[in-house]
Amino acid sequence: MRPISIVLLLVAGISGCQGEEKEPTPVPVVDEDGDGFSPGDDCDDGDPGIHPGALEVCDGIDNDCNDAIDDNALDSQPFYTDADADGFGVADATIEACEAPEGTVEIAGDCDDGNARVFPDAREECDGIDNDCDDAIDEDAGLTFTYYADTDEDGFGSADSPVEDCAAPEGFVDNALDCDDTDPSTNPDAAEVCDGIDNNCSGVTDGDAID
Repeated sequence: MRPISIVLLLVAGISGCQGEEKEPTPVPVVDEDGDGFSPGDDCDDGDPGIHPGALEVCDGIDNDCNDAIDDNALDSQPFYTDADADGFGVADATIEACEAPEGTVEIAGDCDDGNARVFPDAREECDGIDNDCDDAIDEDAGLTFTYYADTDEDGFGSADSPVEDCAAPEGFVDNALDCDDTDPSTNPDAAEVCDGIDNNCSGVTDGDAID
């Protein structure tokens, strides 16, 4: 073989070796916390309790790696809208959360969330409203009025039969000026006559009688 041929063969051999590229050795993916999720998917590869599909709990952490913290948490609780800020919310206006959102409270039961004087255990008042949300109006009101039975229906009541209520019950009036509630002709507006009776309830029998 000629010397030139040998040189050409050597050059061709060297060129052929330089043209071959080796594939890079793949870097192994390491699951540091052993939760079955690679660092590319796991938002905290140092905590096995944090990974896609994990249960979200109220801990201030994105447990399930969905970029939301404490959303739909397993141990969240209901809070109720309290529009009138009386400390009681509306049962059918519920929000599930880990902490009370602004304008909500933990206790429901308000029967009028537009009136701060109406809520469970509120003082019942004589106002025609169910202040304490017990489905009864003006019962056991704190400030009531005294009414007196007017048996003879002359517009004047007897001091012997008082009742406390927000409004006059049937057969009752707001005064106790009748000195004989069995006789409609005996009352403060009656005319005094000579009959041996204190007709006008003045405390004097036949005083200034018209006859």
